[in-house]
Amino acid sequence: MAVHPLPRISPTQEVYAALDGLVGLDPRGLNAAGQGQLLVDLKRIESRVRAYKLKVLAAADQARTAQRSGHADTASWAAKHTNDDGRETSRETKLATRLTDRVPTQRALDGGDISAEHAEIIVGAGEKLPEGLTAAERNRVEADLVDKAKQIPPSALRQRARRQLEALKKDRETVDAHEEGQIADEEARARAQTRLTLRDNHDGTVTGHFTLPVFHGHLLRKIIHTMTAPRRTNGPADNSTGNAGSGGGAFGNAGAGRQAFDNTGADEDALFGADDATSKAPGATAAGTRAAPGPQPVPGPGTGLGAEARRGTGATDSSMEDLSGLPNPARAAHGRRTDWANTHGLALAELIEHLPTDHLSPKTAATIVVTLDEDVLRGRLAAAGLDTGEKISAAQARQLACNSGLIPTVLNGKSIPLDLGRSKRLFTEPQRTALTVRHTTCAADGCQRPYAWCELHHAIPWSHHGPTDLDNAVPLCHRHHRMAHDHRYHQGRASAGGYTFTMRQ
Repeated sequence: MAVHPLPRISPTQEVYAALDGLVGLDPRGLNAAGQGQLLVDLKRIESRVRAYKLKVLAAADQARTAQRSGHADTASWAAKHTNDDGRETSRETKLATRLTDRVPTQRALDGGDISAEHAEIIVGAGEKLPEGLTAAERNRVEADLVDKAKQIPPSALRQRARRQLEALKKDRETVDAHEEGQIADEEARARAQTRLTLRDNHDGTVTGHFTLPVFHGHLLRKIIHTMTAPRRTNGPADNSTGNAGSGGGAFGNAGAGRQAFDNTGADEDALFGADDATSKAPGATAAGTRAAPGPQPVPGPGTGLGAEARRGTGATDSSMEDLSGLPNPARAAHGRRTDWANTHGLALAELIEHLPTDHLSPKTAATIVVTLDEDVLRGRLAAAGLDTGEKISAAQARQLACNSGLIPTVLNGKSIPLDLGRSKRLFTEPQRTALTVRHTTCAADGCQRPYAWCELHHAIPWSHHGPTDLDNAVPLCHRHHRMAHDHRYHQGRASAGGYTFTMRQ
């Protein structure tokens, strides 16, 4: 193959010219359909550009361009040319070289049908296939994952990829065992990567960095959300959750008293970041945590962190408004935005203050709901599902079943009456637990909020004689739950079964 530089008028220059023309299009002048289509088109363009960039990296790596120009490897060579972080170029180079023999994935990526994140998941899943499969079987599995990637986001594809043997019509036990093995391997790697470092800043604060297994990261997030939810109120005496969110008795009293709350679902990005690390790796990571010694004031009324210490904080985080769509109660009360990073840090400080020290194996302070078959609890290898959308191995599920901080939803086990008809207005904890079998996220179409953060809504309103039964229970995140009761929105059903909310004209 002849080697030559770019032509004087290169295709990239033509792309620049096309982008210059696009910049002249003001998206504010488009209607909702036009804006949506433009977003879809830009995403496809982004994926196609990323695909070609990966091809360039693969070609440079194969030709040893980096070594011939005095660089240690292709990643450092690319970082020098693009001014990108070396970690990111290293990840892209690895993906580029792994894609060379993945024809269906490469073709879909070239066409903009899937993203590079999808491709990375598909390639990784192929590398985890059991030995003994034929080339045709491997291609069939890859093609099946590519088809799924065109319809679902990377986080959902990552879950589906663990059960990729279903594409080969393998029996359930084989598929379960393969998934279980992958999750167990992830858990082992997560434990090996678990870290905690603390540094005294000598100014009254301590800066820390930690990496936790994803299960423990979600558990910590639930505790912090329990303590800082803006709409938390005193829970009902019968421990019913009603429409009061994913808390109540299910969370115990992690420094929060026996209180139920409505989790707005709007501050988790401030806690773990908008691009949740727990969905990409076996561990949940937090960096730069600063803990101030002693009791500290907390912004916002009703946070449960001490009425004598309430005060407002500066405006730093706009994610509350972006995610909730409506004013935040805590922000409205003070006329300013809530600094969620500070609020969460203060909650962590209070949690540490109230940790029991009289023994070394305290009861878990919050609850995670785990769904598993009865025979898994008795020893069969199959992964168990969490109400946060993640999965854990059968071994960890059996271990956690010994703790009070886990509610096992055991399929085929002893049943509890879950249809209450008109006898109760509010949904109960057993009903919330049972619905984890049917739902993993908010029921609104396209919403990825985990079920654990949802509130139970009557599909047929109670005021219209709707029963408090499982078939009438719809889990909605706080934002979509408000829309369900907002006359300005029209409710519908998407083709996939999810609920849709559109502003009335």
